Amino acid sequence: MGCRNELLVLINEIIAEKETNEFSLGEVVKRAKERNFLYSESNVRTHVCAKMCANAPEHHRDKTEDLKRVSRGLYKLL
Repeated sequence: MGCRNELLVLINEIIAEKETNEFSLGEVVKRAKERNFLYSESNVRTHVCAKMCANAPEHHRDKTEDLKRVSRGLYKLL
């Protein structure tokens, strides 16, 4: 399935539980650890903060625009 797709599943679960389209990086990392996520914590952080974030600096060639950073450590799904 791939790290991005698996993270989107986790993020959608978090959003549904909170009933708001905002989540923290810490919530995603915690959920990934609880689920014995196949990918490392650093990989999760890189995906959320950079690879999947529309308003992150252009450091990754394969960047997608799934998320938007709304404040420090706080994101929303686009």
